Amino acid sequence: MFNHSVDLLISMYERTYRKVLVPGFFPAIEKQNCRTFTNRIAIINNVISRKDAALRAESLLASGEIHRYFFVSDHIDQALEKTGLTHDDLGPVANYTNWAIAGICTTASPWFVIWDSEISLTEPINWIEPSIAFLAENSQAFVAAPNHHPEWVCGSIKNKNFTLNGNFALGYGFSDQVFLARTEQFACPIYGEECLASLRYPLAHIGPVFEQWVDSHMRNHHLRRAIYIPAVYHHPEETFGLGYPKDMSTIEYLKLKRNEYLYRKLRNRGISRLLRWFGMEHLCL
Repeated sequence: MFNHSVDLLISMYERTYRKVLVPGFFPAIEKQNCRTFTNRIAIINNVISRKDAALRAESLLASGEIHRYFFVSDHIDQALEKTGLTHDDLGPVANYTNWAIAGICTTASPWFVIWDSEISLTEPINWIEPSIAFLAENSQAFVAAPNHHPEWVCGSIKNKNFTLNGNFALGYGFSDQVFLARTEQFACPIYGEECLASLRYPLAHIGPVFEQWVDSHMRNHHLRRAIYIPAVYHHPEETFGLGYPKDMSTIEYLKLKRNEYLYRKLRNRGISRLLRWFGMEHLCL
């Protein structure tokens, strides 16, 4: 028995739902995390055959491997109202945001974990319980996550971009590949903010997405991500960005080049020193 109620949210779409909605997938994630989840929830988005996805999900529901499933299109209106957004706010890349907002706003537990269907921990470890304890004790920490790039994290600590606190590295940044957070802090109007540093995200030249909005909110309010160093996860590089739009307009191309320029400038050591001197370290990359 675990001390905290935590829901597991896994999103899937046309390319991935057939490999996620199969017996053993959700239990395998629990084994990786060395804990059970209060609710195992399948978030289905942007599929061609709703009937096929529903049949697969119903089978897992009947066997008890998931507790609930839903289609984003059925819940997005309520989620937008709860978070103070509109369909227009989601823009041309809505499917990179609507799944997360819909999932979080239908979560019943006080804590949730969003888990990308293509990631895996390199070794089984319960990173969730120590992360909840850390978030509860550190108001500056907004989300927690396992360690994706151990060498980069070590370098960030050495360069004092991150601070080391026990088994945690605390610093700016956010990824929606996997993270733990409080439901009440995400199922509310925190979206829609802007920050220059957040323009580094791959789709920022087309429109804002969930990752970018959360990162902007965290930086603007000086909130950090707590990376649990002992828990390492892997995401296959060959699948990264497969669903991104391939074509772009002239305006989108110019925005992309602008964002790349800003990214290089914000990573410059001299500029980073100036930003810190002016108390604007949240813009540093």
